[in-house]
Amino acid sequence: MGILQNKAIRNKTAADLLHENSLYPSSVHCAYYACFQLSKHLIIYHFGKTDREIEIVVRKKSEDLVKRKLGGYTVHNYILDCIENDLSNNEKTHEDARTLSNSMGELRRLRNKSDYKEVDISQDKSREAIEYCLSIFELLNKCYP
Repeated sequence: MGILQNKAIRNKTAADLLHENSLYPSSVHCAYYACFQLSKHLIIYHFGKTDREIEIVVRKKSEDLVKRKLGGYTVHNYILDCIENDLSNNEKTHEDARTLSNSMGELRRLRNKSDYKEVDISQDKSREAIEYCLSIFELLNKCYP
């Protein structure tokens, strides 16, 4: 098992434990990063990319978007784009690409709200994040066994 895959599993477990202990914002944070780490693990082990290659692509694309005043581009964008593109290019997993995009998008919005906004995170929102996390893990493990 890769290090990121192991971290992902631990963060998924942490999300559950934090939720059970009413630490809802931290639970959302861990649920998101569990999915991000599992996704990055796939980029490294399934797609064969190195951290250095990822950094170079992200920096180049971000610089290009900033020049065109279209914002930036992050490692988070790159990781999700790679997996979504791979799933979209396969007729058997085309629908999974859409599901992943929607689920990760919602989970990322919850995490941004949890980490950066002046709002309280409810038990329901924490549970929602955990459910997204579980479904994303299931989808990624099905598509990339």
